[in-house]
Amino acid sequence: MSLEKTIVSVPINLPKLEPDDWDKWWDIWNKYSTSLKKTGVSPNQESGLHVGFDVFKIEKFSPVYKADYLDLKNIYPTLYDQIMALPVTLYGARFVSSGGDFPAHIDNFAPNWSIRSMFFCEDPIPQWYYTKMDNTGGRYLRLPEATNWWAYRDGIVKHGTIFRKEYPKIILQVFSDLETTNKFIETQYNIFPNHQIEYDIG
Repeated sequence: MSLEKTIVSVPINLPKLEPDDWDKWWDIWNKYSTSLKKTGVSPNQESGLHVGFDVFKIEKFSPVYKADYLDLKNIYPTLYDQIMALPVTLYGARFVSSGGDFPAHIDNFAPNWSIRSMFFCEDPIPQWYYTKMDNTGGRYLRLPEATNWWAYRDGIVKHGTIFRKEYPKIILQVFSDLETTNKFIETQYNIFPNHQIEYDIG
């Protein structure tokens, strides 16, 4: 008996998140990005080699990894406004870059949709991948040319990233309300069917 396929990763049909002046962005990134510190308990045991900064957070936003806060709203309002245009209730938003491999893992103790943007990555070979919870069935994330936004179902599958020094990447992590996020992501099913990832989930 075949198992029903479950959608676990979908591109999001939004314009690419990108600065209108990359030189300005790199000046900001090089000046303000600092190491993240793992201060709590999460399902994965990795401490990470992450650098970055938060650009939005509500008062009660308290992730496991702590990052410095950057007032992007005033420093780079056009980029900030792109993030805030997401049609979900935001708790936090963070630019982050990894300095090493991050094996397949889950981030949260309960399954949920997580929104991300592959903000910068010039590697022609995919670096982000998924596996089933038993570490089998590895598949790489491939986004359509039209967008660098996507969402994945953390806790239904694992995700990991490969580090290649010559192709560093910066991801925007979005922390958002589960209800509004779930409703929004359901509207994204089958818009980019060739880039959607499904698994037989037992």
